[in-house]
Order: sequence, then structure tokens, then C-alpha cells
Amino acid sequence: LFSVAYRTVNWSLSGFLIGEYGGKLTIGQQFSGMIRLDKTNKAGFFRAEVKRHVPSVRGLGAQFLSLTPETFEMFEIAMKKSEAAGG
Repeated sequence: LFSVAYRTVNWSLSGFLIGEYGGKLTIGQQFSGMIRLDKTNKAGFFRAEVKRHVPSVRGLGAQFLSLTPETFEMFEIAMKKSEAAGG
């Protein structure tokens, strides 16, 4: 199950970049995960594919393959709050 937590450097509705990644996923590998946004108890689930490794931040870039409707809604709300805050 979900045994390791990573902080995203950035994310969008199409994918995300994890910083300080120490795992063994390789480019092209698909995986399932859970995402939790700051300041919320809600969690969302997704399926993604590794697209690149970013050595400068020990990062892993992934593209979402599927998001549950609840996860999509959670992202939309977070993006609206970020825009309202000027971010």
C-alpha cells in the first residue's frame, strides 16, 4: 500500500513533479498513488506514468493517467483558492 510520502514541487491537472525522490520508479513505469493537499484531511487517488527524472531537484515527473472524480474536484478547488490568493 502507500508506505512513502513525497512532497510535490509543482502539480497541475495533467501531472506533477516530486522533489527529493529516492524511490526506484523508472521512466515509462505506471503506478497508483494517493495525494493529500496541504491544510485538508481529504485524500485523492490517481494512476500515473513516470515521464522524466529531474536531477537538479532529485525529482520525478509524472503524468496522470486517471484521477477519481473526487480527486479532480479537490484539485479544482485548490487551484481556485490559489488563484484567489494571487498564487
